[in-house]
Amino acid sequence: EGVIRPAIGAVIPSPAKPFVLIDAGANPDCTPEMLLQFAVMGSVYAKELLGCEGSPRIGLMSNGEEDEKGNALTKATFPLLKQTHLNFAGNIEGHDLFEGEVDVVVCDGFTGNVILKTCENVAHAMKTWMKEAFTASLFRKIGAAMGQALGVPCVTNLWIPDGYKDTPIDRGAPRQRLVDSLDQVFA
Repeated sequence: EGVIRPAIGAVIPSPAKPFVLIDAGANPDCTPEMLLQFAVMGSVYAKELLGCEGSPRIGLMSNGEEDEKGNALTKATFPLLKQTHLNFAGNIEGHDLFEGEVDVVVCDGFTGNVILKTCENVAHAMKTWMKEAFTASLFRKIGAAMGQALGVPCVTNLWIPDGYKDTPIDRGAPRQRLVDSLDQVFA
């Protein structure tokens, strides 16, 4: 009761901890009062369903972290959030989303939907790239199989230095030692 418009809250996984993105697409055109209500709803969601301890930290999506940054909607919403009992962390930018600094990201539905769809497609692209990387050569397939057998599949193939990580000065010697040892194992 008293809610101007319902919002879509999406839980987005991140390396640090999941966060609530609200609104993720229901309201492309919002008022500052709507974003304030989204912050309250997102805070309750993060506390009750994600188990955030204490008061969930809320970030307002903007194009800069400074108080005066943002479009007209963001600038008008900032002081409203600052005056509440909510744990308002201030403006956040796109690069802050996955750092674990906030539990709730508040934005209009247009911005939230762009963030959500971009995250989904980046995840799909990374999965495709990783699959291609792990199956690009016999050595990488062996490295991926070893990682899977050990229960620690890796994004960067740690078993074969290939120019991306742990590159020795002499790139040929480690590969040759691996070839020789595999020849001995499978002889």
